Amino acid sequence: MPARVVVGGLLLAHGAVHLLYLMPVPENDGSWPFLLDESWLVPTAARRGVGITMAIVIAVVYMFVALTAWGVPGMDIWLQPLLIGGSLLSLALFAAYWHTWLSIGTLIAAGLLAVTVIRYQWWERLIG
Repeated sequence: MPARVVVGGLLLAHGAVHLLYLMPVPENDGSWPFLLDESWLVPTAARRGVGITMAIVIAVVYMFVALTAWGVPGMDIWLQPLLIGGSLLSLALFAAYWHTWLSIGTLIAAGLLAVTVIRYQWWERLIG
């Protein structure tokens, strides 16, 4: 049971980090990594809307992943598709609005995706 609580909390925190894209840029902080005004992939007119939408969807997906990890009845069948979808969206968001500080989040999302696709049984043992 304690593993479920910790894992669910970490997954919820990973999703919540994406909401930093919705925060105003701190004054005099040129290193703030969560900027929606700069993207090498998304056209200028769509940058804010696409980024905000992706950040909210990712946070909601990881909220449901956390609920699944915490053992909410009926959610267990959704763990794998939610983790895959959330991780892919997270990687897409980080790639589209890249900043070197996002490397850690990228590694977390890639690791979650890899474990979920390659070794899904690990999740079942960890929170099962």
